[in-house]
Amino acid sequence: MKAWALFFLAGGLLLKFASAADFYVSTQGSDQNAGTTEQAPFATIEKAQQSVRSLLSAGQSADVHVHLAAGVYTIQRPLSFSSADSGTSGFRVYWSGTNATISGGLKVTGWTQGQNGVYSASVPVGTKSRNLYVDGKAVNFARKRIQRNGLAYTDTSITWSSSDYDWLMSTSGLNGAEVRFISSFTDRYAPIDHVGTRALVMKQTAWRNQLIGYDTINHPNADFGVYVQNALALLTDAGQFYLDSLAGKVYYKPLSGENLATAVTHLGIQEVLISVGGTYDSPAHDIVFDGITFVRKTPLSYRW
Repeated sequence: MKAWALFFLAGGLLLKFASAADFYVSTQGSDQNAGTTEQAPFATIEKAQQSVRSLLSAGQSADVHVHLAAGVYTIQRPLSFSSADSGTSGFRVYWSGTNATISGGLKVTGWTQGQNGVYSASVPVGTKSRNLYVDGKAVNFARKRIQRNGLAYTDTSITWSSSDYDWLMSTSGLNGAEVRFISSFTDRYAPIDHVGTRALVMKQTAWRNQLIGYDTINHPNADFGVYVQNALALLTDAGQFYLDSLAGKVYYKPLSGENLATAVTHLGIQEVLISVGGTYDSPAHDIVFDGITFVRKTPLSYRW
């Protein structure tokens, strides 16, 4: 009887300690590791998340901790947390880091200098991004400013009558570029379909949506700038970039003092780094993030 009692007691302790787990992740680890010690960590956050979910599905009797070692963890898709990742029975799941960074960026290397001080580097064909980060700072699109009051706006186009803007008709690469309108409460992006005679014919239905509502492009409360942007031919000023997604090439003109041989450069390729949600009946809860930095995402792109 004493032997059986000891067996059941030991079994109960094992179950309790199994649910009070610590998982470890390191950029030097491997997803083939057990992930339960600092000496044998996982390599990816995704693998740690799978292990946490498996543990939680068996029931929880103590807090669960996931420890991220120092380093940059580049994700290929947004990290999504739901009720399956949530603490239960009054306990929590902690994700903590020490100098740990989750990045939605693609590191860019191998810059070569071309004409007019513009450098280029290769990236995978089809790469899409709305931000280039140079040493942690986001830089502007290749762009040129125009005056809002020199333009007219129809249901389909931006038009002009002055020869001051005829350079738009001879600028290459504007098909698929965009116009940005910075107003009092809105920051609007409108893609260009093609260039006509003294007209930028805009892509629909994105364009019509810019003409309705509040603080619109044609009736702003205040004008803080209008730019034609995102074409290689517009890359003339330092601190600007252009990404040719189809060719797999990114271009950048460095600022004075920047050295692309030593600068750390990334394209932001993830619109969302982390999402926490669920349903009304089964929401995410009791998840704690601490000491983790999130960097290098790209702004949400427009939809049409």
